[in-house]
Amino acid sequence: LDPEYALAWASLSSACMVRGTGGWVPFAEAADRARDAARRALEVEPDLAVGHWALGAVQMFYDWDWKGAEASVRRALRLAPEDAQLSVRAARLMHNLGRLEAAAVLAQRALELDPLNVDAHVASGLLLTSAGRLTEAESAFRTALELGPQRVYVHFHLCNLYLLQRRIDDAMHEAEHEVDETYRLQGTA
Repeated sequence: LDPEYALAWASLSSACMVRGTGGWVPFAEAADRARDAARRALEVEPDLAVGHWALGAVQMFYDWDWKGAEASVRRALRLAPEDAQLSVRAARLMHNLGRLEAAAVLAQRALELDPLNVDAHVASGLLLTSAGRLTEAESAFRTALELGPQRVYVHFHLCNLYLLQRRIDDAMHEAEHEVDETYRLQGTA
């Protein structure tokens, strides 16, 4: 209806990435469509924070262009510093880059901005797991489940946490309760 609606282009980019990472279409095809949609969003509105995130997601998850992804995500954060979800996404990038301190600051910022943000609690749990703070990580994942009981992959992350602790029965219980079939199968394996 409106080819100049930048937010729709950015949302299309994100939807394409979900389709690709979920295995519904070939990932290369999804990433190409996502990249094109993100670039179109930024052509229409160069200062659209979620447009920069959308491009950063392609750079991070498909291109493995870490410098490009970091530049895109930093630009998104500068444009929308009060966006909790962007802080979560930036925390994921920093975590992937091994910058745990920066990731922790961003995850904490997301929780301050939106204490009910399930993804912020998951990001916090993943960071705490990486830091070996497993009791705190479990608490973060449990909070995520309380806030979003049907959220994909939270049970899977708890399964992995319990495996690290050699709590095999607890790990299997969490794997069996995972909402997403792919993660459920991965966890039970």
